[in-house]
This record gives sequence, structure tokens and C-alpha cells, in this order.
Amino acid sequence: EAARPGEDADSWRHEGSVFKCLADRGDVNFALEADVAKAHRRCLVREADWGLQCCRLSKGRTWVNRVGTFGVSSAGYHWSRLAGGIARLVWSLSDWNHWIFQPIYADDLRWTASGRNKFWALLLFLYLCVLVGTPFSWAKTKGRIACDYVGYWLDVGRFEIGISEGRAQWMMKWIKQITAGKHVLVRHLREGLGRLGFASGVLEWSKPFLAPLYSWTAAAPQGAFLPVPSVIKLTLGWMLEQLETKNWMTLCRRKKDLGTIFKADAKGETDFVVLGGWECRDGCPTKTARWFSVRVTKVMAPWLFEKGHGSRTIAASELLASLFCILAFLPGEPDPLAGELVLTGVTDNQGNAFIVNKMLTTKWPVAPVLMEFTSQLAKRRMWLQLKWAARELNTEADALTNDDFQLFDQAKRIPICYEQIMDASLVLKRYLRLGETFYQDLAEIKNERATTKMAATGRNRDEP
Repeated sequence: EAARPGEDADSWRHEGSVFKCLADRGDVNFALEADVAKAHRRCLVREADWGLQCCRLSKGRTWVNRVGTFGVSSAGYHWSRLAGGIARLVWSLSDWNHWIFQPIYADDLRWTASGRNKFWALLLFLYLCVLVGTPFSWAKTKGRIACDYVGYWLDVGRFEIGISEGRAQWMMKWIKQITAGKHVLVRHLREGLGRLGFASGVLEWSKPFLAPLYSWTAAAPQGAFLPVPSVIKLTLGWMLEQLETKNWMTLCRRKKDLGTIFKADAKGETDFVVLGGWECRDGCPTKTARWFSVRVTKVMAPWLFEKGHGSRTIAASELLASLFCILAFLPGEPDPLAGELVLTGVTDNQGNAFIVNKMLTTKWPVAPVLMEFTSQLAKRRMWLQLKWAARELNTEADALTNDDFQLFDQAKRIPICYEQIMDASLVLKRYLRLGETFYQDLAEIKNERATTKMAATGRNRDEP
């Protein structure tokens, strides 16, 4: 199927699914890439519409485009329909027994074949495309096991998706330039952020850390030359550390599912919040399950009470409870023989389920908790599916937040010290220290822009 230009990087989740299928087969794979020459000009335009695509560079001569051309959005649409038709025709003419995948992104074609007949299948598909008149750019046609495709690095040998080394080197150089300087042009930072956002489509560990950059570049004037906030430097420095360790590939083999591991809840009051969770692995009953219930006061964590009452930042408290479940019930170091794991957690906060699955939020103080959440999972080589359950279905965790421990065994209680967890955190303590001032400054910038806009609107209304 043809993909339209401009589709976001989340479409590469489908490519990851293809890699999982190939990994399950256990065969040797090979990929062939091809580029269609001048694809946008391969669609004929009816004569009645030629005048809509005319242009003049000088007097006396008018250029008439009789095919699709740059600057006309319909050219991409019609090419996607034409490319999709060619792809379906090639499939119908070929033998359906071939184990081959055929994605098309804009004018870039890529076939991935598996099995002992893979080269015959690739040549057959290429031949059939040529047979129906597809004008390939042969200088760009190549085949290999690992290749750079529309900005991403795909390895069908190791079943990995990521960014190429060249793109990673560019990102590291750009980050060093930003962090080395005291000031930055907001427009320049926003341009680089576009590339970081593109890379986060396959490097999902980086998504939560882009939140401060998105917030600041959206609030600050694009033409301003401003001091680089400490939070921005901290974020870019952390991403630089990850890239320097060559952490720019994502394994796409099928992950072992551990099932539902924990259920968590939180309750906010005026001067304290209570975090509770219990381990429900393999359907474990509450009497034999490990559990915890910890009270965090306003003095210990003032960031959870910035809006006054603890219930007004309940999303951050609920996510913090899920984080404590990961720290309490899962080993700190991954098993090198286990591979990557996926597990499920349960919360009665529906918003947090969306945030964890999306891996991105710009809300304070949820954003720094999500950063720590992602870092702890990456350290353990685990992925979490946080599912929402109605409060009526999460009564056991709710009881833990109300100091009701009748369903649980006191001998199974895990002692949790909030201060020790904060001191041992990977990124949370640093972001909380710098983030409060950062988000306060953002709020002031937004209020100032809103006031200026309202004043300008009022002046326009008063003018005759």
C-alpha cells in the first residue's frame, strides 16, 4: 500500500510488526530498495485543468504543466493512488506463496523477502514493476540486509529499527553546539527539535524528554535569542549520553509477555498523599501478595502540592504510585537471557493510561515522573502497558491508600522510603529541582503573550 508523504513516524510501528513476523520465521532475510524517477510527474492531468498549473517566468512565454508538478498538493495524492494500484497489480500477477513485504513511502519502494527463494521473489517483483512501465532510478536501486530507508535504519538481520549512524552523529554534534553556548536562537532550536521528534518515532525512550523542548519553543518568540534554560541543557545532555552509548536502535523481536504485574492507586489530601500498590502476578491473591502503602507529606514533596490540595495533582501521584510498583516488584537489573519483556499494570486514572501509551506529556509535574518512569523501564529492558480499570475494579489498591490493610499480610509489606527513592532516581530529582522554575517562567511568558494579544485586539476594535 502506498503511504502519503508527511505521514508521521508512528507508521513505523507497522514495520516493527513486520520484523516480528520475520523473526518468528527464523529464516535469512534480504531487502531491496528502489526509487521511482520523477514520481510526481507520472500522473497525467486532464486538458481542462492545464490552465490551473500554468506559470510564467518572463513575458512572451508561458509554461504549461500537463502532468503533476511541485507545489500542487493533488500530485502527491494521485501518485499515491497510482503507486497503490501498481502494487496491487504486481501482487495479483505474482505467486501468492512468496513470503515478501512491500511498503511504499512516497516514491520509495522497499521489498523485504524471507526464505530460500527470497532472491527469486525480489527479482520477480522488480521485473513485474518494470513490465507495467514503472520508471526506476537505477542508480538508487540497491539490496542489502541493513539499509537506510526514508531517514531510518532498518536491519532485517538483527531485526532492529533505529536511526543511521550518520543521523546520530549529526544529532550529537547539534546537541553539543546548543549546550556549549549560553544563548540560542529559538528558531534554530525548533528546527533541531523537528529532527529529534522524527527520531523519537523509533527511539521511544526519548519521547518523554522532548516535553520541555516542545513547551519552551512553543512559548518563546521564534526570532528571539535567549539564554538556554537549565532544564533544556539537562534534557539535551541526557540524550547526548544515550546517543554516545550508541543507544539508537530498537529491537523488534517479539517480547515475552509477563501479564498483569501490579495494581496501583493514590489519594490526595490537604497535607499529604498516600501511594499504594500490590503485586498481582499470575493471579496472586492479596493474602500472599507483596504490597506497599507509603504516605508522602507536603514537607517531603512540595511539588505534589503546588496547586494547593494534593488531589489537584492526582495524575502525578497516581503515576508515581505506578513507578513505585516498578521499583518494588521488578528486579533492578535485566536478565541477559530473557530478552525484552512486556508487562501490564492497572490504574484507575484513565489519563495516565493514555500518557504512558503515548510516552509524552508537557504537563507539570507529570512530565518529570514520566521521564523517570521511562528510564527505569529502559534500564530493565521492559515495556509497560498501563491499563485503566474503573475504581470499582481496583478496590484492593484503593484500600491501601485508605490505610485499610485487612486484605493483606503484614509480613508481605515492602518498606518504601520516599527520600531514598528520590536520592536513587535516575532523572526525577534533577528535573524536579530545575523544572519548577522552568515551568513558572513558561507560565509568565504565556501570560505576557496573552495580555499583549488581548491589548492588540482591544486596540483594533477601538479603531474606526
